[in-house]
Amino acid sequence: MKKIVIMALCVLINISANANTPNDNDVILACNVMKTFSELTMTLRQNGIPYSKQLEVRDSVYKGALKKDKNTAEAFRGYHTAMIKFAYYIPIFSDKTKQQQIINDFKLLIYNECLESVK
Repeated sequence: MKKIVIMALCVLINISANANTPNDNDVILACNVMKTFSELTMTLRQNGIPYSKQLEVRDSVYKGALKKDKNTAEAFRGYHTAMIKFAYYIPIFSDKTKQQQIINDFKLLIYNECLESVK
C-alpha cells in the first residue's frame, strides 16, 4: 500500500505543479491509483476490518509523505479519508459473490467520480 501512496503522491504533485493544464495521462493515472485504493478499502471493509484500523493504516502511510509535500499529501489523505467513511456506509455481505460485486461497484464509482471531478 505504501508504494501505491508514493506513486499517487508523485502523480498528484505533478498535477498540482501543472494545475492550470493537468496532463490527461496524469489525471488517468491518479484516478487509477484512487481506483486501487478504493478496491483495497472496500476489500478490507468486506473482510470486517474495523474503521479505526483503516484510519491507522492510512495515517502510517501518509506519515512520511506529509513531510515531502504537505499540501498535496493532506489533500490526498482527505480524499482517502472520505473514501474510507463512504465505504463504511455499505454493509458487510457474507456471500463472496456479493462481496466481489460490491468491491467492483465501489472501485468503478470512485474511478468515475475521480474522472468527473477534473472535467
